[in-house]
Amino acid sequence: MSSYPFPSSHIVQVIDRSRHPGIHPSDTVRTYTELWPAREAVTRWGGDPIMLGRRLGKKRWLAIMAVASVGLLFAGAALASGDFGSDRDRRLANAADDLFGVGKPVAASSTQSIDAATANADPTKLITLARGLKARVVTTTSGANTDMMAFWPNDSRPTHLITCNEQGPTDPGVQRINLATGAVETIVTGTSACDPIRRTAWGTIIFGEEAGNTGQLYELINPLDTTGVTLNRATGLFSGGVTPRTLCVGT
Repeated sequence: MSSYPFPSSHIVQVIDRSRHPGIHPSDTVRTYTELWPAREAVTRWGGDPIMLGRRLGKKRWLAIMAVASVGLLFAGAALASGDFGSDRDRRLANAADDLFGVGKPVAASSTQSIDAATANADPTKLITLARGLKARVVTTTSGANTDMMAFWPNDSRPTHLITCNEQGPTDPGVQRINLATGAVETIVTGTSACDPIRRTAWGTIIFGEEAGNTGQLYELINPLDTTGVTLNRATGLFSGGVTPRTLCVGT
């Protein structure tokens, strides 16, 4: 058996005529095997086996390049015809049932507007829901500008909302809302434009102030047992109420 140095993707075998007496001496029979795609062909050819491999390899690579070029053209056209936002909305809509428990999301943001009297009479009219969702009013007595909020003690089975009221120092700053009863209790008064508020991974509440270069960051260690505490923004001290020592100012 003789072998030839073909490219790694080709194998060419030259059959020794002395081992195959049935082959006429004037014939040269070679078996050409192309590994990709997996196909075999027995070729009777009297030329240079190396040139045969090169010619067949060149044709194959030209075909691969042509297919790849067409694929790139289609991919470019697909990218040009869409955008990230639309693709994200489409994917979310297709997975709405698994992700949100609704068969179909709302088609677009609501453009409806209602007056204050209607909103106060039925706050649920302020929102547009996907079919299958229901809303209930938890409370209407929290701070007038309740902004950010955090579930407590976790997101999966919360009992309370810990909220920021983005008003002045004489108004409630941080409040606690019981999700079952709707009862509202003020944890801290004295903040200026309370925002943001977050539950930490170590089981506390962090809240801050959107008050320009005088805003501070604070930490609340026990949000359920701290009530009626007053913050002195000038000194950064908490006093009064129940368990003020569970609050501290960031440095």
